[in-house]
Amino acid sequence: MGQPSGDAAQPSPIVRPSKKQLEPEGGSPRARDVPDAASAKAVRLLWCDTAGIRRCRIVPGRRYAAVQAGSGVCITTACMAMPAYGDSPAAGAGLSCVGETRMLPVEGTRVGLPWAPGHQMALVEFRAPRTEGPWDCCPRRALRNTLKMLEDNFKLTLKVGFEVEFLLLERVPSGPGAEGAGAGAAAGGTSGSGPGLYGTSWRPVDAGLYCQTSAVNKQAAVLDEMVEALAAVGVEVLQWHAESAPGQYEFALRYYDALESCDKLLLAKEAIMGVAQSRGLAVSFLPKPLRTAAGSGCHAHISLWRDGKSHMAQCSGGAASSPAAWISSVAGSGAGASMSMPASGGSGSGKAAKVEGAGEPHGASQLRPTEEMLSFMAGMLSYLEVLLPFTSPCPSSYERLRPGTWAGSYSAWGWNNREAPIRLTAPGPSQLSDMHIEYKPLDGAANPHIALAAVAVAGMLGLSFKLVPPEPCQVPPADLDKDAAARLGVRPLPASLDEALAVLTNSRTGEGFKAAMTEAIGAPLLQAHLAVRLAEAEHARQDLPGELLLRY
Repeated sequence: MGQPSGDAAQPSPIVRPSKKQLEPEGGSPRARDVPDAASAKAVRLLWCDTAGIRRCRIVPGRRYAAVQAGSGVCITTACMAMPAYGDSPAAGAGLSCVGETRMLPVEGTRVGLPWAPGHQMALVEFRAPRTEGPWDCCPRRALRNTLKMLEDNFKLTLKVGFEVEFLLLERVPSGPGAEGAGAGAAAGGTSGSGPGLYGTSWRPVDAGLYCQTSAVNKQAAVLDEMVEALAAVGVEVLQWHAESAPGQYEFALRYYDALESCDKLLLAKEAIMGVAQSRGLAVSFLPKPLRTAAGSGCHAHISLWRDGKSHMAQCSGGAASSPAAWISSVAGSGAGASMSMPASGGSGSGKAAKVEGAGEPHGASQLRPTEEMLSFMAGMLSYLEVLLPFTSPCPSSYERLRPGTWAGSYSAWGWNNREAPIRLTAPGPSQLSDMHIEYKPLDGAANPHIALAAVAVAGMLGLSFKLVPPEPCQVPPADLDKDAAARLGVRPLPASLDEALAVLTNSRTGEGFKAAMTEAIGAPLLQAHLAVRLAEAEHARQDLPGELLLRY
């Protein structure tokens, strides 16, 4: 695995699992009371492509058992190379109209769809048609491979919970006396000839504020139905509320094992969309649908586990100590190397430095993070810039990553700092299992399996090189003066997909990260993913955001 430039430490050997170990296995526990597939009208076979678009093939319920027991359903290999704006494979993807792969339903993922009576849905993995082994461009296989590398090499597993943010949209009334563009116009979202967002016929359902009760009251019935649908497909919602932008809402989902959580995220988005459409509404998971309002993210809450227990922190058992003391003690013990500055000038900062506002967080005085957690998080921070093409993959993603929009626009981490892209929570000593890392530069345009594989690779690089993070940033990063920012290694993140791809392509840090990603997910999938990113970056220069509003 590639090492950040300037760090002399040698990586631990990373052992890849064999292809036999990567045979499709059971996925998420089946939702309760799912009738036999033979009794269903149809079963939708669901996948998510490299553009983050959810797609499906449909088979009659009576054929499902034969499809699952046989060779699955045949489809063109180009299915993993199509940009969000069209159905032609991206140039340079290595996939084309010539060649086929086969979709095989994953055991245990079939659920009923309450918004489509008689229909069921199951996630799929892809197989190579000749060998019937795993297909090299299957995102779900790629994540399983990466997670097995983490477990085999570091005896660690990941649990992840997602926040799902979306815009709820209604059609703009037409005809004499109809209302204007309303909330959409107020948020600066119109640019075409139509009355709604970007010249479409859609606008946000309300102009509420963050957690405003009136916004929830107005949409209570549809939100309740969404929560019920989420439960029906096996997804537990911990809480929900109105978000900051007009018509924006958030569901906070329970954490599960990483692979299961990504599966459930796809089902959750299907449930949210399906309920809205059944009511004549629409949803958009586009990262920045309104130009002058907060964007929609899909923040990932990540925790490390070992032997069935959280491996994030332990009680200090002694006098209270500050985060800076913990980090300095790890760096000075010989157990790890200080995080170095990546060659691109990225997120690392060297040894901990004291700055105003970087003190001890409330509730953290009796917690001591584990060395593995610190190194995993340090890897995420050190490789943050080159993570973005995988977790913020859409041109719209970078409109969301702006100061003051709760998304994180600087390379920084902090205790409960919601303006930092990497936030570490600080629960009470009796709630160690609740401690987790929130990764904020993830949005609804990402393929969750590919995105989480990239985050895990960055974490493994941190573990391999025993990286140590700088002292936390406990103020909004944009408020730091130049000297303080330099001491903490805080730098602006790439402002566009073009910039993020340039860092990934033209820096030593990017080269090392691509080598590590190749080892984890395979060269063919990495090639297809990056080709789609390049195609979408080029297409975005036409400034046609309206066409993507309902694609996500």
